[in-house]
Amino acid sequence: MEKGLLLRFDDVPASVTWKELKDALKGYGRVAFVQVEHGKDETPGHAFVRLREEEGISAVLSRAKEDEGFLSVQCGASPDGGKEDVKEEEKAAAEIAAAAAAAANEPREAKEADEAQPAEEPGAKEATEEQEPEEAMEADDADNSVKTVRLAVRHVTGDEEDEYLKRVALDQVRTRSEK
Repeated sequence: MEKGLLLRFDDVPASVTWKELKDALKGYGRVAFVQVEHGKDETPGHAFVRLREEEGISAVLSRAKEDEGFLSVQCGASPDGGKEDVKEEEKAAAEIAAAAAAAANEPREAKEADEAQPAEEPGAKEATEEQEPEEAMEADDADNSVKTVRLAVRHVTGDEEDEYLKRVALDQVRTRSEK
């Protein structure tokens, strides 16, 4: 699995699901994996999104650069009626587990070389605590509402990417052992 295809979105409202975020980002490229972690008590959380191509990462970061590191996405009723593509998600999760295993086994010299590289692409900005998500609701009809959400986004690389991949792999192992 290629590295460098991971994005982090901050201040994700509790009302936004992983499926809505995945559908909203399809215009930037093929989405391999989305994990949304909401805060306690319905507070905004963050999401990790892995795209399949570098071009998708570049497109997201380019668009975010135009808006001070934020990306506005429309989330709402999915075009497939809410049916989840479970096989695609399982495949993406397996790819992430394989990358985490590879990262855990790579030689120390390679990790030190990664540390010498900048952690973010030029133009990507990190969200500060003072920044809050802006939400605007548009009601198409009672069953098909669409939300426009402005999210802080940044490219995840290096040690942070390795740590995330390891954590996901461990979560998968725990889930499988519980079955």
